[in-house]
Amino acid sequence: MSLGFHKLIPKINQGKPFYVKNICDSLFTWKELEAIINIRPLTNIDRFHTTAKVNGIEWESSAWLSDQSSIPAHCLIPIIKQGVCWLSDMSRVNKKINTVCNYIEEQTKGTVDAHIYFDLHKSKINTSLNQHWDLSDNIIVQMSGITNFKVWNIKKTEGERGVYTEEKPIIDIIMKKGDVVYIPKYLVHQAVSMSKRLSISFPISNREGELPQDREWINIVS
Repeated sequence: MSLGFHKLIPKINQGKPFYVKNICDSLFTWKELEAIINIRPLTNIDRFHTTAKVNGIEWESSAWLSDQSSIPAHCLIPIIKQGVCWLSDMSRVNKKINTVCNYIEEQTKGTVDAHIYFDLHKSKINTSLNQHWDLSDNIIVQMSGITNFKVWNIKKTEGERGVYTEEKPIIDIIMKKGDVVYIPKYLVHQAVSMSKRLSISFPISNREGELPQDREWINIVS
């Protein structure tokens, strides 16, 4: 089961950025996000990321926690109202996403993660991921809302990840539910939220010696 991703593999193998409409929109929901973000150990400082300003946020240790570096709700609530947030190491967050990761790994021979991006769009400040480049290829799928996505024909392999350019992008699109954009590694790109939005990024790494996660799904219901 490829959940529509079989349509993308030939294009990915060409190694060029592309945009495709209405491929897959049922991988993950706001309800699922609400459930996992309230499981405190999942929102530790290594897994939870944001464009919001977090300087000076502190909290006291709590009883029963297995991970004291996880962020409590009273700290998360103001953060998620300020900017784009994302959770990494989410490739097994549900069966569909795990299946997609397994399929991409089989087809590309790379290792794949899933990053859950969301923006409540409560403020006009910092509701974008500014121009930057990544070390991995990325498949980005819009689950909900609208995002303006730009890709430039500028390749960076070292130095600061954040960049600035006034050049005209080669891709400048409005992503809606189910749409997909693919960005090869090192290419400069930017995502600007235009509404409350939810998306999934599938970074693909081909670094030597990396092993994919165990993709066998544990069935306990049937």
